[in-house]
Amino acid sequence: MTRTRLTPNRKPRRGFTLIELLVVISIIVLLMSLIAPAIQSARRTARKLQCLNSMRNIGLAMQNFSSSNNGRLPSTYAQPTVTNSAGQSGTMNLSWAIQLLPSLDNAALLKNIKNDANNYVAGPPATLSFNAADRVAVEVFTCPDHVTAFKVPGGLSYVVNSGFAQTGWGTAAFLNSPNQINWDGTGAALASNVAVSQATGVIWPAGYVSSLEYVSSGDGTSTTILLSENLQANTWDDYSYGGSGFGVKLPTPLGSGTVYPNAGAATSPPLLIDPVQAPTAINGSKINQNASTAAKGLAPRPSSLHVGGVNVIMCDGAGKFMIEGMDPKVYIQLMTSNAVAFGEQVLDQAAF
Repeated sequence: MTRTRLTPNRKPRRGFTLIELLVVISIIVLLMSLIAPAIQSARRTARKLQCLNSMRNIGLAMQNFSSSNNGRLPSTYAQPTVTNSAGQSGTMNLSWAIQLLPSLDNAALLKNIKNDANNYVAGPPATLSFNAADRVAVEVFTCPDHVTAFKVPGGLSYVVNSGFAQTGWGTAAFLNSPNQINWDGTGAALASNVAVSQATGVIWPAGYVSSLEYVSSGDGTSTTILLSENLQANTWDDYSYGGSGFGVKLPTPLGSGTVYPNAGAATSPPLLIDPVQAPTAINGSKINQNASTAAKGLAPRPSSLHVGGVNVIMCDGAGKFMIEGMDPKVYIQLMTSNAVAFGEQVLDQAAF
């Protein structure tokens, strides 16, 4: 008996044609071209918010520091007496960032810095120097967009408001004396002008007025910048104005009629700065945007890698985003802490 095997009537299998494959690929490419920019934009926004959050934490640390130190803010640099682990004692220059470490849950790092300090001056008074081995990465001091600083040992993206400067911005000459401005046009920075100089900033060396109460009673904490981004910031242990501060660099010599007081004047005209003579452009290339380490003092203005502007923290702790097209006169007013004492009008918050 012969058996016949029945096989199902199957249609032959058919693969993709080249045209169909190309259509699928083109659809995928189109979707990726639509989605990729949105993903990149979301990542940029997240990094920008992370940056602002870090700056808010620093601003809060400033307020906590103030509450624990009779109302004063950290100075550009302090000179406490320190005893290291070898029993050597002497003064040590501590940057504003180092002074804030305990308020940023980094008290252990401050202890290490003091213990590891080097004694490099034999005669009295001894001076202890920072040990570079303690220059670790402190993430709260850096912006994630600032790739040369973020998670880099010693990295710093943020600088404090150091007011107006003329001769010696960012140099040792300006370090101990914030009164380097020839306000009266005579060719010398006079001691009587210290109050005017300090009315242009917030953070000064130890021994000078530096408190939130001073700002509050002057131009107001909500209209005075405390902290800004700057791509030319140095390491967080740097206590120089050029490496840890920002401001308005005045021309030398000052032009007649452009600043307080006018040449030859004695008292009380408004504190006026000509932004043409003292460029203040945020992220502006005219102020050496790509300054090298050696030229940090040439770029005191705010700068960042965020699109369109920079993050700042006001003295009241509020975070703001200052756009590149901001009116330079408004920016100059935001840099002053007590210019109302010298005739300047109080700045309306709606102006920025």
